[in-house]
Amino acid sequence: MRSQRTRGPAGIFGRRHWIPPGAFAFGQLAHGASWLVAIIAALTLLTGSDGWQLAWIHLVVLGWFTTIAFGILLHALPAFTDGVWKAETLARWSILGFAAGVFGMVVAFAAASPWLLYAGILCALFAGVYILSALITLAKPMLLHSVEGAVARALAITLGLLLATVILGVLLVLMRVGVPMPWWIVRVPFIHATLGTVGWLCLLVFGVSLRTLRPITGAAPGTPWMHIATGTLTLLAIVGLAVGAAEASVALLWLGAGCFGAGALLYVADVVDRLRRATVRHRLPQGFVIASILWLIVALGLGGAALAGDVPPSAYLFVLLIGWVGQMVNAHGHHIGVRLIATIYRGEDDQTPPERLLSPLAGWMSFVLFQVAIAVVAIGLLCANAGLTAFGSAIGFLGWCAMSANMLHAKGRALQSA
Repeated sequence: MRSQRTRGPAGIFGRRHWIPPGAFAFGQLAHGASWLVAIIAALTLLTGSDGWQLAWIHLVVLGWFTTIAFGILLHALPAFTDGVWKAETLARWSILGFAAGVFGMVVAFAAASPWLLYAGILCALFAGVYILSALITLAKPMLLHSVEGAVARALAITLGLLLATVILGVLLVLMRVGVPMPWWIVRVPFIHATLGTVGWLCLLVFGVSLRTLRPITGAAPGTPWMHIATGTLTLLAIVGLAVGAAEASVALLWLGAGCFGAGALLYVADVVDRLRRATVRHRLPQGFVIASILWLIVALGLGGAALAGDVPPSAYLFVLLIGWVGQMVNAHGHHIGVRLIATIYRGEDDQTPPERLLSPLAGWMSFVLFQVAIAVVAIGLLCANAGLTAFGSAIGFLGWCAMSANMLHAKGRALQSA
């Protein structure tokens, strides 16, 4: 971690923080807004309009997950690969532009506005700037024959998949605003969704959590072959699902789904082993990790049922995003997020354990509310019950309020002894 005087979006107090506070704050605001948008999306589900549903998906995937991921990678990417960011200031500025583009795109989706084209291109432009800056940074570490080199290559592949997702997204934006497109564009939405969820988010979490779970659990990663197998199977899954969608091949779709399921279960086994060996006594982030992998298992079952046509894909997508990825992000927020708050107000060398700044009551209240919300919304989606889905989303918003109050409590505690 480091703190430097700088110009630009460096963070409050004129310092360049190890993770930009603005990225973390925007991501958390997007998280809260996503529950409110989910209420409206549920109530408009039967109208035939998909605007609010698309607004929700992009608010979650881009506004919440990707913005926070961009902020964390500013610290994690060089730390994991022994590299140095190239054009780091440009990368930090690009997060600000990306967040503005996400906000505009979400509003445009919800309002069915022709401004969608401009917002989507703005979002894609700044995402591209960030990704290219990251890939240039990884160019040298990728050549190393070491663990750092392997991590750099894995991160490069993940960011490359995000770039492909962004490019396909631009094509879909052009289609939505009425630009004539070739016939094969009808198969792009599934490929776009697969690259964004499995290729970008799941592969990112599988890889990055290999390192970031260590401070949360205190346990080192397990056997290397499990991580290699998880990554390899996930890449094969992406190929199978994408090619299967392009060629309308049911066999390839099932092969891709099977590879993803196998890789995910290996990841679950590794995480369970690390939780079993945990030495850190802060149980709240570990609770979110446990919830995350349990929801991942549920998502795998729902994904198979959705592919067979037995359940709506929306239930699978919700549990995968909010249950699996969302709870893992919450786990890291209660550790990395609180560490960021502590270093902002108490100095970059502060080593205060997060549990000393958080309220256990508010923390576990948010945990319970989130899990209940996910379960209720999933049941509502499975039953096509708009009222139940909206009710579950309202519970989720209360969970976000409790978590936000806890973060403000942590800020207050940090200021008291600053």
